Amino acid sequence: MASINKTEFKVLALNGNNYQTWAVDCEFHLQAMQLTATVARPAAGVPAPAPHDKAKACIFLRHHIHEDLKMEYLEVKDPLVLWTKLQERFGKQKGILLPQARRDWAQLRFLDFKTVEAYNTAIHRIVAQLRFCGQVVTELEMIEKTLETFHPTNMVLQQQ
Repeated sequence: MASINKTEFKVLALNGNNYQTWAVDCEFHLQAMQLTATVARPAAGVPAPAPHDKAKACIFLRHHIHEDLKMEYLEVKDPLVLWTKLQERFGKQKGILLPQARRDWAQLRFLDFKTVEAYNTAIHRIVAQLRFCGQVVTELEMIEKTLETFHPTNMVLQQQ
């Protein structure tokens, strides 16, 4: 927490569209700061985190959320409560991402891209979303997707 004005990563958007990456980034940073226990339910027999650790975690979380969310959760002083409320509000992103990723996969065509690099970036982004949502996509499926979306005349030339 060297600089309170500097954010280590993008703040949580007001609509929560970046919640998944935000949550992972927060978990890594809280772990690095040894504050993971402040956003986890305490196990039986484990002492509660120290008040100064809870304050550090709360400052960190509030510093990385949108200004309007700060105002909305102004009364929340416990990092576990704040973490839980944000998770309840935005944590259902997998249910939203999966249909969109499936649609993107179905509509993905090699010919729609100007460069191989642009296509490669798109296919890996879509596959990452599908895998994040629990759907398995193999390398073979990615290759087949690429080959089946070439222009038909290109396929004829390849077969000859």
